[in-house]
Amino acid sequence: MAESEKIHKPLVAVSGASGFVGTHLRAELADVYEFRALSRSPSVVERNTRESSTQWSQCDLYSLPKVTEALEGCEYAFYLVHSMAPSSRLMQGNFEDTDLLLADNFIRAAEAVGVKHVIYLSGLLPDEKDDLSPHLRSRCEVEQVLRSRSVTVTVLRAGLIFGPGGSSFSMLINLVRRLPVMLLPLWTGSMTQSVDIKNVCQAFRLCLGDATLAGGIYDLGGHEPMTYRELILQTGKLLGREVRTLRVPANWFALSKHWVALFSGVAPA
Repeated sequence: MAESEKIHKPLVAVSGASGFVGTHLRAELADVYEFRALSRSPSVVERNTRESSTQWSQCDLYSLPKVTEALEGCEYAFYLVHSMAPSSRLMQGNFEDTDLLLADNFIRAAEAVGVKHVIYLSGLLPDEKDDLSPHLRSRCEVEQVLRSRSVTVTVLRAGLIFGPGGSSFSMLINLVRRLPVMLLPLWTGSMTQSVDIKNVCQAFRLCLGDATLAGGIYDLGGHEPMTYRELILQTGKLLGREVRTLRVPANWFALSKHWVALFSGVAPA
């Protein structure tokens, strides 16, 4: 095909491009879009430079000028970034402060260079929103920051996302296999809806391709809501293991995070 006859593919920036969701997103939508993958790591950029449908760009989201440069020429952008630990460069902050700073830089840069539409992958919220975990509270605050500018922002809220290369299912399997007894804090009684990564990518495609969906907030979930405790027990049943649990009348978010990392072998998200 001659150069002049090539089909135009809109350029889409992806922050968090090398992660589980970002990797599947680029693979699933490569037929329609060209991607500019943003990564802070020079080694990640160097390792992936041969991808035909993706331009890799080293970009430090802490730097507004760098983000602005990285988003130049992009029609759309995906914001898939979140943190659960303070940066060594912001030792006085916590992960919530870091999330807000990075999101603010991203949306300011997107507005400055004329990005038409940003899609943010947030967290699925429980019906009772008075006692959110720090993780979900941060996601809600990031939504507000991203939607505070003139850029159209669509929010997709998802719970646990399963699929090849994902940490959620590996984490569940390892916990069930390794722990003789699971201590379950109060938050494990809250409802969740897991979703397959292919369904998430389908939602991404729909939101980019249908202008009537732009700017909305949508929940992504499977057919059967269940508590985290039920999800753990169901995983045990599938593995042929009896899972013994002990409910703890407290929400120990920090302890839960380190507990998961220690016994599952998967770093906490």
